[in-house]
Amino acid sequence: MNKPFSQKFKDGFWKSLYEYLLISLPVAIYVILEALHKNDIIVLFVSPEWAIVTIFLAFVSLSKYLSSIAKSGKSIFEPIIGIISLFILLIVIAAIVNAKISMDAESNGAICFRLFLFLLTSIFFFVFMTGAQLLGKE
Repeated sequence: MNKPFSQKFKDGFWKSLYEYLLISLPVAIYVILEALHKNDIIVLFVSPEWAIVTIFLAFVSLSKYLSSIAKSGKSIFEPIIGIISLFILLIVIAAIVNAKISMDAESNGAICFRLFLFLLTSIFFFVFMTGAQLLGKE
């Protein structure tokens, strides 16, 4: 029998969505305005500014998650947090390099990789932020 999501999970997810919009909407608005100015809808997808959102999401999600763990008083397995931190650092470095490459010469591969990093970081953001909200409620 399928169980619905708990109310704590739902509350955490909605708070995560709110934070996600707080971080990503300013850059999204800028990219939309740029696309309108250039009269080119493709700018929405190829803009290197999405790499900046990726970096913001990566740092905020890990920072808030680690803060929630510390506040909850729960014991953590340090090597796992180190591996996650290194993975986030690799995403940030890849986003920075991708933005630089895209500013010099745009390619379909760079665009696809940037969108992949953005989607991957968005998923991590929701996982970490919802987890942080759940830790805070216990």
